[in-house]
Amino acid sequence: MEPNFNQEVVIDLDGSQTLRILCYEEQIKNGTTITELRGKAAFEMSRSWLTDKYQEKSFSLQDFTLNLSIKYNSSDVGLQRVPSCKPVGSFGVKVQQVCKKEKSAVPFVITTCVREVERRGINEVGLYRVSGSASDLQRLKRTFENDPYEAEQLLKEVDINNVTGLLKLYLRELPEALFTDALYPKFFEAFSKHDQEEKKNMLLSLFSKLPEVNQNVTVFLIDHMVKINSNEAQNKMSLHNLATVFGPSIIRPCNGAVGQSPSDLLTTSTVDVMAQAGILYFFLRRRAAGLSLTLESREASPTEA
Repeated sequence: MEPNFNQEVVIDLDGSQTLRILCYEEQIKNGTTITELRGKAAFEMSRSWLTDKYQEKSFSLQDFTLNLSIKYNSSDVGLQRVPSCKPVGSFGVKVQQVCKKEKSAVPFVITTCVREVERRGINEVGLYRVSGSASDLQRLKRTFENDPYEAEQLLKEVDINNVTGLLKLYLRELPEALFTDALYPKFFEAFSKHDQEEKKNMLLSLFSKLPEVNQNVTVFLIDHMVKINSNEAQNKMSLHNLATVFGPSIIRPCNGAVGQSPSDLLTTSTVDVMAQAGILYFFLRRRAAGLSLTLESREASPTEA
């Protein structure tokens, strides 16, 4: 038997050096669906993989071989902010415009995805780290752009990894990251401070300078991550894992370096990713401990207001 999955997935490297693959098989026994682990392996990624041409790779997973076609997209492509072609769309539109249009504190696509994840996915192992199907994500995106309420119903039917993938896609396609283009260099500088008290005060002060909408959305997402982490025993998602997943999407400079080789871009991106994850981890730890995210008292979640 030689199954052909014919599935395309996009994986954020997030500064990773190792590719881990697990293959499961679903079987129906006595009317019950049973998921069985068929094979697993871990491979060190190579700089020779950094090409925009598809490369055929074969991976040995115990008693069978998995054949993949892979290619590399730089972070400039993978996290590219694409302006929406629709004047009333949600994807690729500034978060302030979306909230103003919807008369909401947090965009509908975010609240809908979060609600669905917390309803049926909170115990899913590797939540937010497992990629969804690229074709399914595009279908969900189109539905949200054309009929958000139909999309809300569709979210209840698709694989939970497509729900988490849609939320990550929305955040990646924001024209400006939640921590804003203007403040990103200052957050980066603050995180680089060696004096821990100075670092803390600078990061809290900078968070209070974010636009109110950005604060509301960021705190809503942070509260969601803290809730996911409260089930870490089941889903294996530590605060550090969550910071690594979401950091590059919500804390990001406006433009990447131009004219660099893929290898140089990867080095620069790795440094950025480490800082982005570290900054978000700082705020996640404070929220989980019940501490303020600012030097003021504006960080209350919109759901608690």
